[in-house]
Amino acid sequence: MVGGKETATAFQIDQFIFRLKNTQLNTGKMKKFNEELLTSDWRKNRPEKYGLTMTDKKTIDKHERLLPPELIKGKSILDIGSYISQTGDWCLNNGASKYTGVEVIKDFADKGLELMEKYHAGENWNVINTSIEDYFAKHDEKYDIIFCWGVLFSQMDHAWFIKNLTDRADRITINGRHPKVMWNDNQHEISDTLWRKFEYDIPYQEWQVNEMTQTAEKNASVRVTSAHTSMKAVQLLMESNGFVSSTESYDYFKKVMPEDIGMFREKDKVGFFVLECTRDSSAKKPNLFNEMVNEPEVWNEKRIDWS
Repeated sequence: MVGGKETATAFQIDQFIFRLKNTQLNTGKMKKFNEELLTSDWRKNRPEKYGLTMTDKKTIDKHERLLPPELIKGKSILDIGSYISQTGDWCLNNGASKYTGVEVIKDFADKGLELMEKYHAGENWNVINTSIEDYFAKHDEKYDIIFCWGVLFSQMDHAWFIKNLTDRADRITINGRHPKVMWNDNQHEISDTLWRKFEYDIPYQEWQVNEMTQTAEKNASVRVTSAHTSMKAVQLLMESNGFVSSTESYDYFKKVMPEDIGMFREKDKVGFFVLECTRDSSAKKPNLFNEMVNEPEVWNEKRIDWS
C-alpha cells in the first residue's frame, strides 16, 4: 500500500504489458475452434441450476483471454479435466507444440479422441482417459502451461492437488467455485465490505455433502460431495509452492460473464472464480511448521520465547 492506494505487483505489471502486446499483435489473427468442437458441446443443454451453462461465446471468450496465441505458441499444454478436448483444438490451432488432455469420463475422452484425430491427425497430442489420482501417480512429465477448468471443486484435498499441479508446470490457470452455502440463509445481512473480503481477502473452505452437481454423462449430472476453497486460500496454496497469482482475469470475466463469474448473494446462484498463476522466486511462502523446522533462520525469526 502506498498513500492508502494499492500498488501493482511486478507480476500484475507483466500481465498488463503482455495483454497489451497480445492485443496489438493478435487482433484478427487468432484461429478459432473447428466448428464441430463447439457444436459437440453437450454442456449447452445443462440447466443453469445444475451448473454453468456453456455457450459458444463463453468457450471462445475463455480461451481468447486465458490461452491467447502469443502465450501458447511453441508451448506444451497439459489440460486437466479436458472434457471433449476443446482446449486441445484451440491450442494446436494457435501454435502450441504439444497438448495432453486428462479426462476421467470415458464418453468425454472418447469424443475428444474422435475430434482430435479428425482435425489434428499427425500432430503432437494425447488424450488420456484416467482419474487425476492415477494420472499424477503415473506421470511426472513437465509442461509449460497447465489449464485446469471445472476440476478443483471435485477434489477434496486441495493442498495435495495444487502441489501436484505446481510440480508439473511454471504457469497454471485454474478456476474454482466460491464458498457460500454456509451463510445462504443470512447472506443479505452481510455488509458489502465484508462480502468483498469473503470474495477476495479471506482464506477459508467449506464442504458440501452430496449436494453439488458434476457433469458426468452426455446429458446428465451426478450429485457429489465437494470442497470449495476461497480464492484467497487458493492463492495462499499457490504461494506455498512458489507461485504468485493474479485476479486480473477474474475481474475481466466478472464483466464478460456476469451471470457465472463472481460471488453472488442469490441463494441458489453458483459463482466461480479464475486465477492465473506463475512460478516466481519472490512468492511469499506462508510459514508452515513442518518446513520451518528445517529452516533455522525462519524458525529463529518466528520463535516466541516464553520467559
